Amino acid sequence: MPNATPHTFISIFETNSAVSIKGINIPIIQRDYAQGRENDDVNRIRSRFLDALRHALTENSPITLDFVYGEINDDGYLIPLDGQQRLTTLFLLHWYISKHEDISAEKCSFLNQFSYETRYSAREFCKELSQFIPNFEVKKLSDEILDQSWFPMDWTSDPTIASMLVMIDAIHDKFKGTAGLWKKLEDGCISFYFLPLKEMGLTDELYIKMNSRGKPLTQFEHFKAELEGAMKLVNKEIAARICKKIDLEWTDMLWPYKGDNNIIDDEFVRYFHFICDIINYKNETPLIEDPFEMVQTLFSVNNPHAQENLLYVEQMFDCWCGVEKIDDFFEEFLTTGAHVPDKSIVGTMTNLFLDCCNVYGEMQGARIRRFPIGRTVLLYAFIQYLMNKEDITKDEFIRRLRIVNNLVRASEFELRDDRMKVLLGQTESIIVTGKIEEIDKSFNINQIKEEIQKAAWLVNNSQMEMMMREAEDHHLLNGAVRVIGIDNISLYPRFKQLFECNKDLIDRALLSTGDYSRFIRWRYQIGSSDIDSVWRSMFNTGEDEMVNTKQVLNHLLSNNSSITKDVLESIIENYLNSTTSFDWRYYIVKYPPMRPGRYGMYIWFSNDRYEDKTTRNIIMMTTEKSTNGWNYNIFLKTLYDSLHEEIPSLYLGNYAFQRDGDKLLIGGSLAISCDEDHFTIYDVIDNNTYNPKDVKEIPQSTTIGADGVDRIDLGISIIRTLYAGLPH
Repeated sequence: MPNATPHTFISIFETNSAVSIKGINIPIIQRDYAQGRENDDVNRIRSRFLDALRHALTENSPITLDFVYGEINDDGYLIPLDGQQRLTTLFLLHWYISKHEDISAEKCSFLNQFSYETRYSAREFCKELSQFIPNFEVKKLSDEILDQSWFPMDWTSDPTIASMLVMIDAIHDKFKGTAGLWKKLEDGCISFYFLPLKEMGLTDELYIKMNSRGKPLTQFEHFKAELEGAMKLVNKEIAARICKKIDLEWTDMLWPYKGDNNIIDDEFVRYFHFICDIINYKNETPLIEDPFEMVQTLFSVNNPHAQENLLYVEQMFDCWCGVEKIDDFFEEFLTTGAHVPDKSIVGTMTNLFLDCCNVYGEMQGARIRRFPIGRTVLLYAFIQYLMNKEDITKDEFIRRLRIVNNLVRASEFELRDDRMKVLLGQTESIIVTGKIEEIDKSFNINQIKEEIQKAAWLVNNSQMEMMMREAEDHHLLNGAVRVIGIDNISLYPRFKQLFECNKDLIDRALLSTGDYSRFIRWRYQIGSSDIDSVWRSMFNTGEDEMVNTKQVLNHLLSNNSSITKDVLESIIENYLNSTTSFDWRYYIVKYPPMRPGRYGMYIWFSNDRYEDKTTRNIIMMTTEKSTNGWNYNIFLKTLYDSLHEEIPSLYLGNYAFQRDGDKLLIGGSLAISCDEDHFTIYDVIDNNTYNPKDVKEIPQSTTIGADGVDRIDLGISIIRTLYAGLPH
């Protein structure tokens, strides 16, 4: 374009400049100055803009502020069409620095030639301000200006003046400690491009059209203008092409998802935000929340990869334009319900693109993303498919998408910002090539290994693929079938039958079959009667951690051709009736108070030391990870639950571990504790003092860790006898 060379606010007034003007007049048709308005969005934009200007001047890091369009009238005055806001801010900045650094009147005389024709008050204010020298020691320059004799109070109702006063105070806050900046202004540290309308082949009709709406530009319009300006400085051809697509193809593509306001501004910005995050993830650079900052950071001439980033944005938008109906496209591959053979299960709406356009970047509370990282990965998988559709068959994509989805579902703790470069890279590799690799700082390593094993196994067992998919989709397996075993996948129908039964019954039947508990650092876990996530955590752990679980589960499945309630009850009954040595499994299977539901967590301990399951000091936790919640000695809890209606004076505290629940009180005068191989009877002196009175031995089995008799039956008999001897 003609004269598309940088100018400064000083040089544009110089006679030897390529463009020389006598002054700047903001015309009547223009809007009021808005960069000093007081609201959250404007405050943020103003602060960011001034920070950028300060950085440019104090760090000697030149900045270009985009294009200013306008007409130079016959009198030599610039009448801006676009750029009024930036020009006004530059006027105020040059005024401030010239007065702050005591620049001669001759050098800054051009400031007298800046004027607002919007109304008399704004025009006179600019004239008076140009001559005014403030006291820079005051906190707010606006207070001093308001106190001047030349400032009538009715000027405060002029929105342009009010906005200028706010900006002056903001400039003072940012620049009051600076020095030597005027020289940098002269040297062109802050510049802009000026394009005369006539040289652009445009007329005043455009001027009138753009300014006749009578309302301020929306935030999106400001964003779009900033993006366009940045792109033009990087590559005019790309900028023109993208601008056209924003107005045509991309708007048409997004239009079905317009909001209640019948515009797609927010939807566009949210998807743009998604793309920018993808770029930053790949480059391992900080994420950016502000869309204007995204533009300046990723797409300005200051970024050596700006053109590459622009082309990537273009690709990321273009790929959706070839999809006839985006809703139907996602419905073809995803479902939110039960198992569908050729679809992957997602928790919420299937149209990931629409979901992204609706909520990307928003938070639910302080920490929960409304569009989680897992959905970011899945949406990226779809984009990779669309970008490489010619090389990927539909069936290949179905399989590969399922692999990615399985990995996402299994990677609750691995889906983090600091892993996203690797996660996106691995997702792209799986979708484009079908190759799965064990990579550090990627998805859950156990699930990666399983997916590699499944892919290899299915090469020679393709007839089992549909059953494998159905197993993966079970709500307790969540993509991970290793607790059944790939080689045992034919047992899945029985697994499905099993978990259609009552979960308390399942727990008891498994314990009747063997010790299927999972060890977690210092505690043991079995299944829960009411919390599905407990089972999922047991089934989705590593092979080493699930050895017991897998062995017992497969034994139960293999030895029963079908699984029903009656079958499970028979397993339990046979176990209880055949038991002669009474270990922890027997007790938990037989007595409901030892199975509280919740998280299925137990501690075996002795002398504050955690033990294996040979001791009878067993604490049942009601929390998942902490002993600070309610917890009970399983034997005292069962004795209390068995007798408290019969003996109302029984009392058991809620904290058997290091608190007040290690003894069962009887009638307020006696107490009983359950120890390794005996019950101890106490006289109660006060709340904290117990004198041992008697010991009742519990016959022991030759089997280590097992009683020779049912200690619950024995304990009930002892307590009844003790209670009968108390005065009533």
